[in-house]
Amino acid sequence: MKHLLVPTDFSIASENAGYFAADLASRTNALLMLHHVYIPLESPFVGSEAELQILNTEAEAGILKKLQAQKKALQEQFPDCRISTSIGESPLIEHLIHFAKQNKIDLVIMGTQGASGLRKTLIGSVSSRMIERCPIPMLFVPEKYVWKKPAHFLFASNYESSDEQAIASMIPLLDVYEASCKLVHLYESSLGARQKETERLHACMKKLEAKFPNHSFTSELIEGESIVSMMEDLDEISPYDILVMVHRRKSLLQKLFISSLTKNMSYMITHPLFVLSDNK
Repeated sequence: MKHLLVPTDFSIASENAGYFAADLASRTNALLMLHHVYIPLESPFVGSEAELQILNTEAEAGILKKLQAQKKALQEQFPDCRISTSIGESPLIEHLIHFAKQNKIDLVIMGTQGASGLRKTLIGSVSSRMIERCPIPMLFVPEKYVWKKPAHFLFASNYESSDEQAIASMIPLLDVYEASCKLVHLYESSLGARQKETERLHACMKKLEAKFPNHSFTSELIEGESIVSMMEDLDEISPYDILVMVHRRKSLLQKLFISSLTKNMSYMITHPLFVLSDNK
């Protein structure tokens, strides 16, 4: 892990993400890149192109000053942390993904505030849109999260082949924090389901033991009436410090009728959420 990206809007959520990233960068000697995306002023009410350029230059100077202040605050707490600062222009999601690819980012760490009700339905949150489109591993840190060293990772598995790739991406974090990992599978109650799911889980664990012989995993089956309600209560059912999920793209028909559970979790989480796309 060599390059960490923290998109910042200077909010409390971004500060939380920055703290998490600075701690991780200090432990791994990675470069932490603080990056702000802004919308350049384009106004018909400004007298000339030159005046518009002056206003945008002043805006950029103000942003760079805020970035330096955030960098200074982090380095006061993590003196050995290497931090760079930069700015870019909107559109936000497209720019962040391009920037991450261009700079060979290993992990994007973002603050998330979530959304609710009509706002969630109409526009979603930045984190939700990043989950939908970003092929790079992401870690979302909730605004109200109080940092502590992660000791327990919880991987929500559906026995897909991409789960192994997700676990491989997660293992460097497990090693850094010397953390444990539990694989959980949630399923809805039905006649004979328990035996079937037990057999599937056993087969999955055998594959993981063969694939990752230097790491041990525990496992748990969780049965309930609704997958969504179980996910919402997952922290109470099986406590964790970081939740790990894979975002899988759907067909057009599925997109029209079924919302993504992984995206929805970005609205609900109270602990960090680690997300990997299965479409790199």
